Amino acid sequence: MAMKALDDLTYDVITVLKNKAEALEAYETYLRDAEQDEELLTLFRRMRRDDEEHVRVLKEALARRLDDELGYDEEDDDEDYEEDDEEEIESASENENQRRSPPRRGESRP
Repeated sequence: MAMKALDDLTYDVITVLKNKAEALEAYETYLRDAEQDEELLTLFRRMRRDDEEHVRVLKEALARRLDDELGYDEEDDDEDYEEDDEEEIESASENENQRRSPPRRGESRP
């Protein structure tokens, strides 16, 4: 039996997120069309705000699901960032040393 790339619930979250994101784009058209109808303008604005909130919540839920699926936790993330920071500092220091001109005769480097 073939292994699924995503479990059904993660796929569902992605699908709903995609649909909500597409709806947010469409609201611009709806709002332009409703410029002369205050009732519908108010309705579409409220619906857009609701969908913006739904997108935010869905993105958070998707991030948690993917973190759980990939086995990440916050402690691992913090350690990875610290290691990355140290590597970036070392790399920047090495690059800085390479960019300096060679010492002049009789000069020494620290």
